[in-house]
Amino acid sequence: PRSVPIVLDGTVLAVTFATSVVSGLVFGLTPALQLRGDSITQPASAAGHRITSSRARQNVRRGLVVAQVAMAVVLLAGAGITVRSFVRLSGVELGFDPRNVITFELEPPEKAPYATNADLYAFYDRVRDRLGALEGVVGVTWAQGTPPLQRHPTWQPVDPGVSGSTVQKGGYLDYGQLVGAAYFETLGMAVLEGRTFDARDTLASEPVIVVNQTMARRFWPEGSAVGQVFASNTFKEAFHHREYRVVGVVADAKQGSPEQPTGAEVYWPYSQVKPAPAGAPRMHSHVAFLVRVEGDARCRMQALQREVQALDPQLPIVHLSTFDNVLWHSVARPRFLTTLLVALAVLALLMAAVGIYGVTTHAVQQRTQELGIRLALGAPPRRVLELVLRQGLTLSAMGILLGIAAAVALALSMRRAFATMLFEGASLDALTVGALALVIAFISMAASYVPALRATRIPPTMAMRG
Repeated sequence: PRSVPIVLDGTVLAVTFATSVVSGLVFGLTPALQLRGDSITQPASAAGHRITSSRARQNVRRGLVVAQVAMAVVLLAGAGITVRSFVRLSGVELGFDPRNVITFELEPPEKAPYATNADLYAFYDRVRDRLGALEGVVGVTWAQGTPPLQRHPTWQPVDPGVSGSTVQKGGYLDYGQLVGAAYFETLGMAVLEGRTFDARDTLASEPVIVVNQTMARRFWPEGSAVGQVFASNTFKEAFHHREYRVVGVVADAKQGSPEQPTGAEVYWPYSQVKPAPAGAPRMHSHVAFLVRVEGDARCRMQALQREVQALDPQLPIVHLSTFDNVLWHSVARPRFLTTLLVALAVLALLMAAVGIYGVTTHAVQQRTQELGIRLALGAPPRRVLELVLRQGLTLSAMGILLGIAAAVALALSMRRAFATMLFEGASLDALTVGALALVIAFISMAASYVPALRATRIPPTMAMRG
């Protein structure tokens, strides 16, 4: 998302260079500043008593490692929350079958042979019939928009007390759209009650609508929606009718996006839209076609494009794509956020592992004489291995506890942000905390094991010579 303005320009390079230089100066001068207070005779006088560095310097190194681990825990917690949220989002029930479906959009110009709505609908019918005759095509339909990225505005009907209406008072609609013949069958939407649109629904017949399950429950909570009358003056200007008979109820389908809850939706048939008055602008000129095919949908996209261009070579086909690709783009934002946080968390985890490895290795080098003497006096290598591992695991345990506390505090303070950014308001839970603690503990043990194993192989003669 918004990848166009993201460029590697001079500003980015300058900031990167300045950050690198400042980091090198800060972390390079820190050891030098620590040596300023030491007298020139202190190392010589301390040589016979100790070889390891001072406790203060050891604490500084250990504190840096603990901070690294804590920051890795915080980032891993954020990554864990977003991953769980994205997994749930990927498995959400869409209400239709997106497999083997191709979609494209048409918007003919307002001139002959598409000057009127009647001409427009006749052309759409020719496109549908031509595509439906192709080998391997199972179903063809067209509509104002396609789920799960329905861009039509929210409809707000007037008081449902209009004459003839049986709508529960206080009801409202979230989505409304015109659909062509076989729309529900092509998308594989389940019919829960009644019927869908068919040849009976013409300009001369009673105006009908199909509603989704959410609308049926919201408007008619105490009985069946089929046979009820929906009346509203809000749609009279657009669809030239005021009252509509409900003939069917279909399963809920995600419209705004897979992340948004399903709203109340009504479907009108194109076959019952009255022609616009003379001189009035066309309506419903932008439509999306949906074509269900057998086998791999990508292999049939060019054939569909050729058939449409055979009817009008000058008419552009917009957004020709498989429905799987449409779904992929519909979750672009949460997928980008998840990928970014996972990458940062992995990077922080690797830095923490390098820090633990470096501190443990340095400690082993400084304790070579001590560890060699332990081995010379008969200490089993296993005890030496445990001794060195304990140091690395202690640092990681401190970092894990500190990081969990920080992650919990951030999760509580950002609860409202999580509710809007993550699917179903995912939050930090005990399972995520336990999983990331185990991951970091394992990485810390692996980072400490190599220097610990090296410590068990110190020759005792080396320590005695020292």
